[in-house]
Amino acid sequence: MGVVKMALASLFCASMLLACGGGGAPPSPGGSSDGGATPCPAGMTGTPPNCELAPTSTTASGRLVDDPSGAALGGVTVGLAPWTAGATPMPEGTTAPDGTFAFTAPNGHYLLIIGSESSIDLTRPTIHDNITLTGGTQVLHAPVLPPIPTITPAPMELNGDYRLVTLSTTDEVPCIQAFNAQRTTLNLQPVVVDEWLTENARATNTFAMNPNFAALQKTITGYGYLSTGNTAPSGGTSCAEVITVLQSFADPYANSPHTLWFGGTYHDFGVPNQFKNSGVIEFPIDPRFAPDPNVPIWP
Repeated sequence: MGVVKMALASLFCASMLLACGGGGAPPSPGGSSDGGATPCPAGMTGTPPNCELAPTSTTASGRLVDDPSGAALGGVTVGLAPWTAGATPMPEGTTAPDGTFAFTAPNGHYLLIIGSESSIDLTRPTIHDNITLTGGTQVLHAPVLPPIPTITPAPMELNGDYRLVTLSTTDEVPCIQAFNAQRTTLNLQPVVVDEWLTENARATNTFAMNPNFAALQKTITGYGYLSTGNTAPSGGTSCAEVITVLQSFADPYANSPHTLWFGGTYHDFGVPNQFKNSGVIEFPIDPRFAPDPNVPIWP
């Protein structure tokens, strides 16, 4: 009889799984009707019942190289500032000999700064990157800038490495010197040469050298400047001459105390039947102060 009772009990449980506790746990309160598990509460990670507090800080890492050689750049200053206009950047060390860097910071939206952040640095620009730290470990990747027709970027401008170019003493240094000289006469702080603006200005200006530039420009849309604060002059004899004309028109970006960064290049192309001298100059409002209405997302 004992054996018979046990068999009957087993059959009863087979038809009444929930009553006997077999076949899995009952649905979680608030669970979906299709049997999906209730997610962990806000601020926690994992899968119920194995929820744990989500990390409130991020260990971020990246790598810095020379553009265009790809050689590692060691000893370059790394800083981090909250995504707030006027926020003071906190030093986060320097890049290692192999170009790598790492730091730990609370989760949040930041401006990553790699470089001297000096207006008198006429050797290399400074990187100003828009990053969001989301918790745990995170590899930071440099942005790929919008494409410019006929221009093929260097490999390190596409692979996620942070990169720094070397400023041209003939095509670019005179531009920043002339721009900052004008800023001084207006009692405005000098600006810092920015990496993304410099790359963009170079590519856009080189595009102007293409013999088919006029025709291409009419048929291609979706390319151009990283900021509304820009000018693309042709003619003249120097970048300083162009900037003098620019300032005389009281450009609201060029004459704003919230303009912090600059990128510019001016070159004698000598292209027959086209612009002999041409340049691209960019000088955006600090994107932390106010998003550019035409370019709302900084790289």
